[in-house]
This record gives sequence, structure tokens and C-alpha cells, in this order.
Amino acid sequence: MIEAFGAVLPVAVAVELSPFPIIAVVLVLLSQTGRPAAAAFLAGRLLGVAVVVGTVAAVSDLLERSAEASPAASVVRILVGFALIVLGLSKWRGATSDR
Repeated sequence: MIEAFGAVLPVAVAVELSPFPIIAVVLVLLSQTGRPAAAAFLAGRLLGVAVVVGTVAAVSDLLERSAEASPAASVVRILVGFALIVLGLSKWRGATSDR
């Protein structure tokens, strides 16, 4: 499990330091309610990242345990993967049709 965190850590740092949150903080600080809004944005960002990391860690631990489990676990993995692909495609099509 520790090796997995070590392998994912550089990607997590890159995501956390991506320019979009930095731009959002600058825009929030320049608004009329700068400091309270920036503090709320930071708290929400940290909470959101913590929830995603916790969820992924819990799910990966469950999937790791179920490697030799029933075929139902494999079917669930395939269905979740398919649902994520469909969600990604629908978001992508929505984003390109807005242009």
C-alpha cells in the first residue's frame, strides 16, 4: 500500500499545484469578499481532495482484497469502468458543444 502512495504522489502533487486552483484563488481574492471567500475555497479544495483520496484508497483496498473473489467483483469493475467512460464522453461532448 505504501508503494502505491509513493507511485501516485508525484501525480497528486501535480494535480494539487495545477494552475486552475491558483487562478481561482487569485480571482477570489480580487473579489469584494476576498479573504473569507478564499478561505472557504481553500477549505473546500482541501476537503474535496481528502475525500477523493480517501475514497480511492478505500476502494483500491477493497478491490485488492477481492482479486481472488467471485466473478461478480469483476463484473462490477467492468460496469463501473464503463459508467465512467460514458460519463467522461458525455461531459466531453457537452464541453465541445458549448463552443
